[in-house]
Amino acid sequence: MNFKRFFPFLGLLFSVIVLVMVFLPTLNASGYDSYSGLQIIMGYTISDIPIIGVTKLPFSVLGLLAFLFPIAAGIISVVMPKGYLISVILFAVGAVLLFILPQYINIVHIIGNSVTTIDVEWTLLSAPIIAGIVSALGMVVGLLEFLNIK
Repeated sequence: MNFKRFFPFLGLLFSVIVLVMVFLPTLNASGYDSYSGLQIIMGYTISDIPIIGVTKLPFSVLGLLAFLFPIAAGIISVVMPKGYLISVILFAVGAVLLFILPQYINIVHIIGNSVTTIDVEWTLLSAPIIAGIVSALGMVVGLLEFLNIK
């Protein structure tokens, strides 16, 4: 049985798993709640007190790319017959961005015209770890497809 024909669909399965992980708790901050991948990507208002100000997670382009690259890689592996190299690169970049997610996410506090970035010690929860591992597996599957191993 030739397993090579199932490789693109494995990539698609991995991208669906990453898509599901967007909705699960992704980061936890000391002194704050846990935030889902969608809240980290799109931004989230933590508190809005008129006199004190607004505390929020801003929109994160790198967070968006961290979850979007593996999803796009899975779609490319199915749609493009020779797109496995692009798929491998997108899976790899997505996995790296998912594992270093706490490094580029910050909380901002806005009082009037003053914007202050709060240094928070983030804890990576299980969803981005699972998504990163699945992205790495997608990269391995793409490499096997690229090397023409049956």
